[in-house]
This record gives sequence, C-alpha cells and structure tokens, in this order.
Amino acid sequence: MDCAIMEGQKERRETVEASLFETARKNRLLWKFGICLAVFLIAYDVVYLMDLVFSTDFFWTDHYPVLLRIWTGAVEPLMGYLFYWISFAFVIYGIVRFGIKKSIPFFVLYLCGVLLRFVLNIATYLLYMGAMNWNTFASVELPGVLLSIFGDCLQLGAVILLGYLFTKRKRTQMAPAFDKKARGEWEQWLPPVRFFDWKNPVLRVALLSALIPSALMILQRLYYDVFFWGLPTDGAEWALVLIYYLCDGLSALAGYLSICFLLGSFSLSDQKARLEFEKPFND
Repeated sequence: MDCAIMEGQKERRETVEASLFETARKNRLLWKFGICLAVFLIAYDVVYLMDLVFSTDFFWTDHYPVLLRIWTGAVEPLMGYLFYWISFAFVIYGIVRFGIKKSIPFFVLYLCGVLLRFVLNIATYLLYMGAMNWNTFASVELPGVLLSIFGDCLQLGAVILLGYLFTKRKRTQMAPAFDKKARGEWEQWLPPVRFFDWKNPVLRVALLSALIPSALMILQRLYYDVFFWGLPTDGAEWALVLIYYLCDGLSALAGYLSICFLLGSFSLSDQKARLEFEKPFND
C-alpha cells in the first residue's frame, strides 16, 4: 500500500515538474522571439531611414538612380522577408511544439512586431520630413500602412491555418516530457532529417509559409509596374525588373531554408534541455 502511495506521489511530482519544464521552454522561446523582433525592428528602421534619405535627396536621385532602385527594390524587401521568415519560424515551432492555444503569446508578439514596425516608420518619417508633413502622410501613406498591417495579419492567419491543417490534426495528445513511450509526434518531425522531405508535415508548412510573402511581393510589384511606375522602356530596365522578379521567386526558397534552419535550431535546443531534465528520472 505504501509503495503504491509513494509511486503515485512520484508520478504526480514528475507530472508537475514536466509541466513546469514545458512552461519554461515556452517562455524561453518567447524571450528569444522578443529579442529577435527588437533587434530586427531597430535594423528595419535604419533601412527605412536610408530609404527616405535616398528618395528625397536630389544628390542621390540625380546621380545614383540605380543605387536608389537597388535599395528600394532589393534591400528594403529583403528586410521585410527577414521579418516574415523569423516570425513564421517561431510561430510554426510554437504551434507544433505546444499547440495552437498555448502559442497565442507567439501570435501576439508577431502582431506587436507588425504594429511597432509601422509605428517606428511613421515616427522616423515625421522626424525626418518634419511634423508639417503629417497631413500629407495621413492622406497618402496611412491608407497603405493600414492595408499592410491588415495583410500581415492575414499572413499570420494563413500560417496558423496551415499549422492546424498539416500538424495539429495529426496530433493525438501532448505527452509529459519525461514519458519516452508517449511523446508528441512533433519529435518525429523535428529536427528535419532532410530539407526536402515532403512526408514531413512541418516542412510542408514551412514551404507554404515561405511562399506567402514572396507571392504577395510579386503581386505588389506587378501592380506598381503596370499601374504606377509603368512598364520598362528599354532593355536595361527590363533586365532590372526581371532580376527583381527572379529574386522574389528565389526568396521563397531562401525563406524555406531559413525557416527550416531555425526550426532545427529550436528543436535541438529543446532536446538538449530535455536530456538535462530527464537525468534525475533516469538515475
């Protein structure tokens, strides 16, 4: 009888410690996500400031138009891609590792990053251009900003939906970290053994998530090239435009590989922490 009571107490203690371990791992990942967002937002705002300098200073627009096109057509979009790749990696891992409900803090952090990105851009714009330009900004730029925020929210929703369709519906139940016989399926999927293993549902989510911002960027370029900037008028401009579209297409592959690398890194860090956690139970 005493042995049964002691065994039950041990199991309850292990369950509580396992729950604390899961919470600690989630909080640590959230901290990493927050730090990455903070560093990115600072870098992104610097890039935006340089974009304002290049596009408003006659010295740059008159003497270095190619540099201006490269900066606005390549550097600035690359920073946008990095935001999505990094954020989607954290969101996907949170969904796969902890489930959708427990990943809500990751979604909130992403939305905070989206809002802060545009708030910092607005503040930088007003400080550089002058407060008198607020009316112009509100009438010309603000609708585009709100549309971009809405689009970023839709992208998050798409990633969550993909995570649910490809991984959440395949899961059975979240198992305690110490129970080796009944662990969650996510450990069979991560870290990825091969980058192009399409039987792995997590990799399919990563690929489709990487395609989303690239496809939207191509559609945006098409709109501006046809209705705003106008079609190229000579061979050099055609070549430059085609390079932009090619880079956007290749960005999907770069994004997929980046997300896979981050997912693998998160998973290996989790496995290392779990080995340390399980030592007392194995002794």
